[in-house]
Amino acid sequence: MITMNSDLVRHRVELKYRASSAAAEALVASLESAGPEFRRQTSWITTIYLDLPDRRLLRAARPGSRTAVKLRLRTYFDAGGEECSPLVWMELKEREGDGSRKWRFPLPAGRVPEFLQGTLDPSEILDGPHPDPDAVLETVRRIRALAPGPLSPVGAVRYRRFSLQGGDPCARITVDRHIAYHVGAPVTHPTALGAPEVCEDGAVVEVKHAPGPRPPWCDRLLGRRTPVEYSKFGRIARLLSSEAFAR
Repeated sequence: MITMNSDLVRHRVELKYRASSAAAEALVASLESAGPEFRRQTSWITTIYLDLPDRRLLRAARPGSRTAVKLRLRTYFDAGGEECSPLVWMELKEREGDGSRKWRFPLPAGRVPEFLQGTLDPSEILDGPHPDPDAVLETVRRIRALAPGPLSPVGAVRYRRFSLQGGDPCARITVDRHIAYHVGAPVTHPTALGAPEVCEDGAVVEVKHAPGPRPPWCDRLLGRRTPVEYSKFGRIARLLSSEAFAR
């Protein structure tokens, strides 16, 4: 099985590119034919973004900002739309320029409300199978230091993702299509989003690799592309700007 090491998951360079729907379909078809050294996966992902009552994270996600902090719940579905697991991933992501750091741990979906309210004891999070309990506790500590108060959903994004992972050096290419934003009614569960308020035109292509130059094999598969500034959380912040920023 091809996997990315923990350093690459936690600390990496992320380069994003825009593509039309037709170009994205052609790119996915091309990536599907890459060699056996790569792992391919198609899935649906729902990401629910969180913030404190004063909406400090939304306020910081201003256009043109090269730094950002995101708190989010992520749920994975298979290519047919069925949930892959009863677990939800709680994630903290910090971005500075093209680099990012991410910490995360799984939670049973039923325990998410307790965690968001700050009433779930960290020891209870470790009841499940965790390969690195210290890393889980460190993630919880970081989240609580950033957000000492209760957290609540501020919006959600659902999209279909194709991913190609592997190569030497290891890297990951993702193609996100059918990106839909849900910011109107309060988001309570990843399977009950309702109709989206905004559907994104085209697709977002992203390359994730270890700090340093982009791996040559990515250049061969993607060709020359100009990176763009794009953030799903930033998009939510702009959609909510009339409500969240006018207070």
